[in-house]
Amino acid sequence: MGKMRAATVFRIVGLLMLAYGVGTLILMQTDHRQWALDHSLAEIVSWSDRRVDNEISGSVDEPIVYAGAGVMIFAGLWFGLLIPRVFNNWDRQQRAMYQDDAAVAGSPPDPPSDPTA
Repeated sequence: MGKMRAATVFRIVGLLMLAYGVGTLILMQTDHRQWALDHSLAEIVSWSDRRVDNEISGSVDEPIVYAGAGVMIFAGLWFGLLIPRVFNNWDRQQRAMYQDDAAVAGSPPDPPSDPTA
């Protein structure tokens, strides 16, 4: 997978994670609170826990749902903004380094790539 394609994939995954976190927070403030509780990260953790009768039970688990939504928002921003930026900066530095090496060797440098791709 190319670096530009990987950056695009991370942007999409980050956007989905951000939307999930924000959507959960919004649903927790509406009449659809139980649906948000049933589809939260806390429910996934509860489902994977092997103890008997471990369920999401409203007010006890609401702080966990809010924390999980916050984690999803943070991770979405991290995946959607920071990681693609690091990939693009690294790609730019590698291209500049190889162009400098090509100029020293006497061969013509490669044309610059389109940064919007």
